[in-house]
Amino acid sequence: MKIKFYSTIVLLLAACCITMAQHKSKLKPGELSPDFKYEDSKGKVHSLSELRGKYVLIDFWASYCQPCKEELPCWKELIRKFKKEKIAFVTISIDYSREDWLEALKKEKLESLNLIIDNKDISFVIAYCVETIPRYVLLDKDGKIINLYMPRPSDPQMLKILQSLKCSS
Repeated sequence: MKIKFYSTIVLLLAACCITMAQHKSKLKPGELSPDFKYEDSKGKVHSLSELRGKYVLIDFWASYCQPCKEELPCWKELIRKFKKEKIAFVTISIDYSREDWLEALKKEKLESLNLIIDNKDISFVIAYCVETIPRYVLLDKDGKIINLYMPRPSDPQMLKILQSLKCSS
C-alpha cells in the first residue's frame, strides 16, 4: 500500500519536473484547460470538453490516499448542496489498480463523475503539475481555469468560493 503511494508521488514529481525542464508553460488562471479522455467505472470514455456550459470542480485522488478519503464526506455534502446548480463534480483517480478504485467507489457511493487515469494518458495530470493528492481545481463554464489550488472540501473557503459562482440553472 505504501509502495503504491510513494511510487505515485515519485511519478507525479518526476513528471512535473520533466514538464518544467522542457520549459512548457505552467497553466495559469484564465487559460483554457487542456482536455482529457478518461474512463468511468462502466468503461465509458468522458472528456472535459463534454462538460462545457458547467463549472467543473476536479478532485485528483486515489483510493489508498487517507487524506483523500477523509475529504469524501465533505465532497459528497458539496455535491448535495449544489445539486441544482451548473457545477460538474469530477473525481480523477490516479490509482494503479482499477479494482481498488472500483471497490472504493462502491464503498463511498460517490455521485460525481468518477474517472480513472488507469496508467494511460497522464498528460492532464502533468499539465496541472499534480504533486500531492488530494488536489482540487476549478474551471469555468468555458473550460478556463479559475483556481489551480482550490481549498479542500472540509475548508469553509471551498463553500464560499462555490457560492460566489453565478451558476444557477
